[in-house]
Formats: sequence, structure tokens, C-alpha cells
Amino acid sequence: MILDPGITHPVFALLVIAAAIGSIWLIDRWLAVPLDSSRVQGIDGLRGYLAGMVFIHHACIWYAFLRSGHWESPASAFYTELGRSSVALFFMITAFLFTRRILVSRTIEWNRLYVSRILRIVPLLVVHHLAALLVLAFIRLNHMPTVFNGIPTDRKVLLTAAVSWTLDYEWIFYLILPLIALVRGSRVPLVLALISALMVMERQSEVLSEHMLPFFGGVVAALVADSRRLRTFAPSPMASLLALVCLAAAYGYGRSLPTIVWLIALTVAFTLIANGNTLAGLLQSRVSRVFGEITYSVYLLHGLVLFIAFRGVTGIPLAQSLSPAMHWLVVGLAAPLLVSLSFASWRWIEQPCLRRVDAWSKRLRLSFVEPSQPPSTRQPAISNKFNNSNSVAN
Repeated sequence: MILDPGITHPVFALLVIAAAIGSIWLIDRWLAVPLDSSRVQGIDGLRGYLAGMVFIHHACIWYAFLRSGHWESPASAFYTELGRSSVALFFMITAFLFTRRILVSRTIEWNRLYVSRILRIVPLLVVHHLAALLVLAFIRLNHMPTVFNGIPTDRKVLLTAAVSWTLDYEWIFYLILPLIALVRGSRVPLVLALISALMVMERQSEVLSEHMLPFFGGVVAALVADSRRLRTFAPSPMASLLALVCLAAAYGYGRSLPTIVWLIALTVAFTLIANGNTLAGLLQSRVSRVFGEITYSVYLLHGLVLFIAFRGVTGIPLAQSLSPAMHWLVVGLAAPLLVSLSFASWRWIEQPCLRRVDAWSKRLRLSFVEPSQPPSTRQPAISNKFNNSNSVAN
């Protein structure tokens, strides 16, 4: 439980986001990050803020953890939803983009889809875990204690904030995609359909868990995307107001709302954003979209940055004595470091791996495109405006 209610004042979250945005603006002026204008700009702009809010959520948890030794959700509903609702929206993004791809194309290069997911997710995840191991090795070599307040805590939680659990559910959804394609009436290789069905049976508890509910919200957004009325209404100022009201309800009162009401609020807001709303231009701005480019790195690396900030830089005794304002000052100073590391990993790990998707797909020779279909008609698994814009892992 949060020991000082001042730690959860909303202004601290705004200041940390401002520090991150300022850092992104400066780095973009230096690097001139290329942006793909064919993608869904609202989704591109949304992703970065979601990762930033998860960072703030875990930074708030650190305040109480340093004083109680217990890693648990903040007492504040708002700071709790910065994690819970943001992850739910990440899941909706994944479901929307991939379901939409299935709906607009009856033929999918399944090998390219899964190769792209592996190259998108795995390399940085491996580097992330290796970095955590190096930090842990450094602590041990310097004979630093690995417990806080005498209470042993899962090192994975401390070092990484255990953020990789969401990737498990994303992979479950990826493996369900062949079944969705079958329902759509698309051709799916028998082996792939069997693997998908076996996975659903094997992971039944996860498939039916509450964590999978937001994916249905993304599927709904994809199913209604062809509505002319929605496409006309979504970019309007009234739609922006509706989206903001729904987001305010989910983030401000989500913990006290029935799950179905919370989910509907997020689904309505996301459906508007996915179909043309940019929250009065905020999500369409260049700095927001650049923030979206480094989402995956921010999401994976922020737990390690927080650990280094409180364990390595300030030290535990000083960190435990910080006032709420000073605690958030440390977090605000860590934000530029996180942004810088995320840009570096995006440029030298994520992008080089993504450039290998086509080559690896051809090399594996696992394409399930109909033999009679001319090569010129083949489409990538995620193309045009849906290209590489999925959820956390992008």
C-alpha cells in the first residue's frame, strides 16, 4: 500500500511524460526518425504513450516497495490503471491489426507472419534478459545485498518489472489467428490449423482468462472498421470528446467499474482511434508517432532502468528516504535515459532484425500461398497501413 498519498498526484505522471516527450523531440531533431505515413497514425501515436504510462505505473510501485518490501499495485486507482488499462489497449492494438489483415485478404503468407513476429519480439527480448543477468552479476560480484528490508523478492520482478508476461498472451493470440482465418473462410494449411487447435486446448486456462478479454475488443474494432458511418464519425471533434470521456472513465475509475463496463469504455475509445480519431491531433503529431516507434524498447527496458536508478544510482537507503516529489524527480531524470536506450535498441537491434524478415521467410520456404497464385499478387502478412504496427511488440 502507498504510504504517502502525495506520491499518486496525477501531476507527477504528466511531468514524467513531458520529460520523455522532450527527450524524444530532441533526439528526433538529431536523428530525423523516418515515419511511415501509410500506417494507422492514431495507433502509431497511441502506442508510445501506453508504454510511457506503464513505466510510470511501475515507478509508482517502486515507491511503496522501497518502504514495505511488497511489490503490489498502487493504492491509487489512476496509477493502477496506467498499467492495467494500457496493457489492455496494447492487446486491442494487436487484435485489431491482425484481425483486420485477415478480413481484407483471403490469402496470408503464414510463414512471413510468424517469422516477422519472431524477429520482432525475440532478439530484443534476449538482449533484455542478458542485460538483466549482467546487472545481477555485477551486484553479486560487488557483494551487494539482493534483498530489500529483509524480505526476499523475485529478482525477475525487481530487475525487469516482469513485463514479459504480456508477450505470452500476445503469442497465444498469434497462434489463434489460423482459427480466426478459418472462421473468416480463408484457406489455412491443415498442419497450422491443427497446431492452433492443439494450442488452444493445451493453454485453455490462459485462452479463457480475463487477460484475453481485451483482444475481443480489438476484434470488434476490426469487424466494424468497414462501416462508412464510423469512418465519417471517428475523426470528428465529437468522437474525440467521446474517446476522451471513455478513456477518463477507464483510467480514472476502472478498478471500481464492473469489468465489462471497463472493457466497453476502452473498446469504444480504441475503436474510434483505430478508425481515424487522433484525439484532436495529439496522436497524429510527429513527436507522438516517433514515440510510438520505440514503444517495444521502452516497454521492455523501463523496468531495468528503474532498478538501476533506485538500486544503483541513488542507493536503497537514500531512495527509501525520498519524499514523493524527490522520488518522481529521480523518475523524471531516468526518463531521458530510458528514451535514449530505447532509441539505441530500436536503431541497432529492432530495425536490423525487421529488415531480415523477407530474406528469412524466403529461406525457410514455408509459404502457404496457393501455387496457382502469381508471385505478384502475394501480400505480406502485415502490409500497407497495418505494417509492423502491432501492440507492445513494435
